Amino acid sequence: MRKTCGIVSRVVPQIPADAAMSIDALISGRLVKDPEAKVSAGGKSYALMIVKSGEDFIRCLLFAEDLTPFLKLGRGDPVALVGSLTPSLYERSGVQQIGLSALCSRAISPVAKIARPKTDKAGTQGQFRAAAHAQRSGDGDLPDTLPW
Repeated sequence: MRKTCGIVSRVVPQIPADAAMSIDALISGRLVKDPEAKVSAGGKSYALMIVKSGEDFIRCLLFAEDLTPFLKLGRGDPVALVGSLTPSLYERSGVQQIGLSALCSRAISPVAKIARPKTDKAGTQGQFRAAAHAQRSGDGDLPDTLPW
């Protein structure tokens, strides 16, 4: 049986019930419902997200330092997650189905407002601006500490 999961293509063989297998994956898709904040037995916070990627529904547990922007996402928002994808077998109405779950360490979404670290404007960007200004105005030589 051939299935496609986001941008990761895989072939899922018949999995023995006692076999444990995980695949490093990049999962991209849309949220099926709003993310839920949860706390593990060990006291770590995580977000539970159900992502529809292609024809697959993937249960994703996101363990990240700052979950706040991802908990603000809603149903239908695009998201991409990186983690270990684990297939499993379950039975529904007498038919064996393949389920997918993922333990994720990173996520990104164009909708999430993620705080970025402050950059030093006087650093490389400031050097570039000074060089561009000197070149345009013809004021002396270019500095020796060009960023390129």
